[in-house]
Amino acid sequence: MRFVSRHRPVMGAMALIGTLALSGCSPPAPRATSATATDAPVFASDAEALAAATEAYTAYLRAIDTVLANSGKDVGWLSDVAVGEALRAETTTARTYSEKKYRSVGSTTYDTVQIQAISDYGNGKVRITTYLCSDLSNVDVVDEGGTSVVIADRVDRFPLQVDFENSNASSRDLRVSSSVTWTGANFC
Repeated sequence: MRFVSRHRPVMGAMALIGTLALSGCSPPAPRATSATATDAPVFASDAEALAAATEAYTAYLRAIDTVLANSGKDVGWLSDVAVGEALRAETTTARTYSEKKYRSVGSTTYDTVQIQAISDYGNGKVRITTYLCSDLSNVDVVDEGGTSVVIADRVDRFPLQVDFENSNASSRDLRVSSSVTWTGANFC
């Protein structure tokens, strides 16, 4: 499902209709207008937005896996792939790994990525909300002695709702802004 928020064109059309109604049948004098690059949608299609979100999420997982494999060090990499709540959450996780001398072994994977919504704010800024399945079945977390600290009944596959935002106006360069467990029916 795709939701696109564009309020300016609707308000402009309503203002034009109101002006025509108030001024009789004579239209207002034409004005020169020019479209700017930020008036166009950031992504031309859902497929293009999905490809950008998939690329961004792959980079996000690669950065997180690298930071956690190094016991939570070098968290600077996270700001290249995450912003807002996602950056705060992953930085906190990295700090916990560092304090407890944990490190991760293996790589997180994902599949079943679907766009839930695209919010194009009309000023070159966009938010994409996706659903996806996260898979930790190839990831272990070990202490400094190499002993696994993963609980025996850990759920390895679970659904997430992941939000992405572009890094600057009209950019197709997305960063993860939120990643939360989906509380609806498990689609993984």
